[in-house]
Amino acid sequence: MIKKALIIRRDGVELSKEYAQITADSCSQYGLEYEFIKAVEFLPADEAIQSVGMVYKYRAQHSSQACCTASHIQTFKRIVELNETCLVLEHDALVLGDVKNVEIPDNV
Repeated sequence: MIKKALIIRRDGVELSKEYAQITADSCSQYGLEYEFIKAVEFLPADEAIQSVGMVYKYRAQHSSQACCTASHIQTFKRIVELNETCLVLEHDALVLGDVKNVEIPDNV
């Protein structure tokens, strides 16, 4: 059973915050708790990855992709902290039905 949605949003981009609120409202509509995750943003590629305790084996070339990757790593770390099954959503996703009872096998 999915306990919570983790919504990745870019706090430095107003449109992202607006979209994330629409995503949150769609979660609320179906009784799904949510939490906003502050995206990693505006960092050079290597710094973005290092900010979440990781190191690239090769030199990262695209800061936007590295920031996105770092944001997801940060989100997965939050899932470990919560020790709950969570749904990871980008700021522009919509929940269109009751997803809490999606069958997810253990350790997957």
